[in-house]
Amino acid sequence: MSNVLELIPQEAIKIILLLSLSFFIGLEREEDKYSRDRSYFFGGVRTYPLLAFIGFLLVYLSPDNIILFAIGFLVIGSFLVVSYWNKIRNQQHGLTSEMAALVTYLIGGVVARVLYWVAVTVGILNVLLLQMKTYLEDFA
Repeated sequence: MSNVLELIPQEAIKIILLLSLSFFIGLEREEDKYSRDRSYFFGGVRTYPLLAFIGFLLVYLSPDNIILFAIGFLVIGSFLVVSYWNKIRNQQHGLTSEMAALVTYLIGGVVARVLYWVAVTVGILNVLLLQMKTYLEDFA
């Protein structure tokens, strides 16, 4: 088994992990989109992996300089502000999808830094928090 893992490039393992985590986050958001009757909803199974890939690539292309990643965070954040503004304009509230998008972007950077356990932990906790909305709100 270890011989097979040695044949797989490190970057491929990173991309598989990144795609898996971000896809599950996007899948959860997609499920939430169809369970509610809303005129606007941010992101889904394609958007969240793209956000993670952006974060990954910005760290991968400039591993010793956090400035590029920080600029990417601000750009993504500005798009998410526009998304939230659109929700408010449509009299819909909730910042969860936009916050999940920022976390997904950060997961991309964490995977590029080879902090797999952090990426997996944050990704799983992100999906759990999103999925357990009703339970957590009832508990509160």
